[in-house]
Amino acid sequence: MLVKSLSHQQLRNAAQYASLAIACGPTITRIFTSIPQLLKDISNIYQDYDVPDLDTTGADVCVDMRFTSLLRKVVRPQVKGFADRPGPFAPLPPDIAFVGFEMAQNWFIANTHNRHLMFHAACVANQEGSAVLLPGQSGSGKSTLGIAMGFRSWRYLGDEFAFFDPNRETFVAMPRPASLKNASIDVLRDWAGAERMSRIFEQTPKGRMAYMRPPADALSNAHAPARLKAVVFPKYVANQEPTIRRLRQAEALVELTNACVNFERLSSTAFDILSKWAVSIPCFQISYPSLESACEMVRSIQDGIKAKLS
Repeated sequence: MLVKSLSHQQLRNAAQYASLAIACGPTITRIFTSIPQLLKDISNIYQDYDVPDLDTTGADVCVDMRFTSLLRKVVRPQVKGFADRPGPFAPLPPDIAFVGFEMAQNWFIANTHNRHLMFHAACVANQEGSAVLLPGQSGSGKSTLGIAMGFRSWRYLGDEFAFFDPNRETFVAMPRPASLKNASIDVLRDWAGAERMSRIFEQTPKGRMAYMRPPADALSNAHAPARLKAVVFPKYVANQEPTIRRLRQAEALVELTNACVNFERLSSTAFDILSKWAVSIPCFQISYPSLESACEMVRSIQDGIKAKLS
């Protein structure tokens, strides 16, 4: 069953009794809320995602979005995210409750998920299943680049977190809606079309925001294996020539360690994997002034690796 197959009343009833869940990649998020605007946004932005039966499967993430008090439900309304452990969830106006919901999910996953080696990164794969990891800090352009490549013949595996399965040595797709900020909203609307874009969320803690539903094949092919072939650290730099620089092994290990969200929790397992990658996986830094140039640089990196292997 998909989210879009639920009527508004069914969605509302399920969310009010904490029986609404959304599956995406290796995680299932359980949702408890009665905020009308949040339910509308979930219905739109997550419309193509599966609704699992919580009676037969458990939830990995539990997010409770509610008004901060009865008074704040009427006078200058405020909503806040809650979880089963304390988190840094700031009160927000109900109109941008979805942003708070996404931030609560991210915090919960970052602090609890240990089944996979997890990176603060976007991730894409070509049609042959060769993955490119795109780590970066907020503002580097990794989310914009990752979802943009998903609409240009690459398979979009995710934009906020990338999950690596140490046992199968493959990346696991988690193609959640891509989080876009400020100028990237208009860029992606022109790049991929407005039909998959959410409404604009104004005056959020991160500025002007919107969310883009990934291409349909990102969800239908989410279980296809993807093996790492390259790591590219992207950085958007306006009005400059595009550049590519290959990292030395020591640099690569430092940058990969910084990008690994649960490095300390997975300790020796994480260190062994990243040390191996620093030696065997080509790692690059790119700066790009446009999505076209960034996509071309990533493609040229992949083509160069493929040529050396053939």
